[in-house]
Amino acid sequence: MRREAETGISTLLDLGVKLLFTGGRHRKLVIIDRSILWEGSLNALSQNSSCEVMRRIESETLAKQMIGFTGLRKFV
Repeated sequence: MRREAETGISTLLDLGVKLLFTGGRHRKLVIIDRSILWEGSLNALSQNSSCEVMRRIESETLAKQMIGFTGLRKFV
């Protein structure tokens, strides 16, 4: 699965997507355009058949709240 994750990351970077990797934290979050928030127990880039879940929320307010809560504001 590592190779698939690396390929997916490489593809995203080639498309111009800005990725921020935060080491030492066990969070499963994806924030897109500061307005779409994916959160849950699923590893977003490394699972394709799992019983874990992720929730997609379209809300600029909630995405910004999560950016503030996680301390990511300094990076975006």
